Amino acid sequence: MNTHCKCGHDKPESLSADKPAVLGGKATFSPGIPFAQPTLPDYSQMEEGFKDIFSSGMVTKGKFLRQLEKEMAEYLQVPYAKGIVNCTTGLYMLIKALDLKGEIIVPSFSFSATFHVVEMAGLEPVFADCEEGTWTLSPESVEKNITDRTSAIMATCIFGNPPDIEKLQEIADEYKLKFIIDSAHSFGTIYKGKPMGGHGDGEVFSTSATKLLATGEGGVLTTGSKEIADFIEVFREYGNPGDYDCIYPGVNGRMSEFHALLGLKILQDLEEFAQKRNRLVSLFKENLQDIPGVSFQKIRENTRSSYKDFVILIDENRFGLNRDQLAETLQKEGIPTRKYFHPPGHTQKCYKKYIHRYPQGLKNTDYIAARTLVLPLFSHMKEEIPVLIAESIRRIHNHREEIRNSTL
Repeated sequence: MNTHCKCGHDKPESLSADKPAVLGGKATFSPGIPFAQPTLPDYSQMEEGFKDIFSSGMVTKGKFLRQLEKEMAEYLQVPYAKGIVNCTTGLYMLIKALDLKGEIIVPSFSFSATFHVVEMAGLEPVFADCEEGTWTLSPESVEKNITDRTSAIMATCIFGNPPDIEKLQEIADEYKLKFIIDSAHSFGTIYKGKPMGGHGDGEVFSTSATKLLATGEGGVLTTGSKEIADFIEVFREYGNPGDYDCIYPGVNGRMSEFHALLGLKILQDLEEFAQKRNRLVSLFKENLQDIPGVSFQKIRENTRSSYKDFVILIDENRFGLNRDQLAETLQKEGIPTRKYFHPPGHTQKCYKKYIHRYPQGLKNTDYIAARTLVLPLFSHMKEEIPVLIAESIRRIHNHREEIRNSTL
């Protein structure tokens, strides 16, 4: 017999005693739950602004973008914030603003956009390893990969966890390199008492649908440099300073008024979303921490992660199943998952021309990428869902031998 949980899905009455769905038991969630969902305001809160846009005909380059940029700069405590079409384009524009050449050192354990933009800009990505516990770019690996062709370091906030910013900045200063942070996951992250945004030569945030501040598509580029901000202002307009006599071969990198309006509304709720995700992650950890073979990302000291994603690391020897087997088994429970970031950058097909540089692989990256599993998480998730997901993982562990011996 099934009972109805507050999250709107049927759950077995005595879940822990049941066999997993893969062995014929009842699925934890029927229908399945979403992996991620944007948390959006009620349409009624947006209607007046939409009417304003439609009546004015200003669907781009209007007052809402300027207001968003002003409020973003205040919220992130930075001199300059520019609304952009997406984070990938923002990183590309920042590379162009810094006039980078040669090679950029990037984390292999990151979303592919981090290194794609380097290739797009005509430079070579040099993949560095990540730290064992935080999964962020390893300063030691960065320093080992610096050559006379290196022009910059690009680090990533992994799932909202910042890299070792101070150490990376020291290395950049010592070798006279530029320092960029891919902060796609960082809306909601607090580092040493302040939001991300004011580090290095520039940071770029994403506001795509999976982020805490989700405008559908879009992003925000922040910098402390007026020169960079002025460059971005023109470059995102095709390089046109206003007279159509383009001074750069730029791009269409603007954020629309619709996206800016949505961003303004969600910005008001961003702190609430970040706190809610941290509560949800606390429930995940509380209910998963004693399951053998399940461990978590180490959040950097003096940091509140945005938890754009909540990720577990599976030790097959202790858990009894590998990451891929767990993912397939959870899918049958109505629990979708993702394998971020797998495969890592240095092993992807489009970068095979560089594979000779990594004859021994990247130790930490290879280990982590083969074992991480992202669990469902979104800002309006009901608090019983992490408990039920953890219960599902526990019963899968309890039936590991049967599952391993099945046709899975």
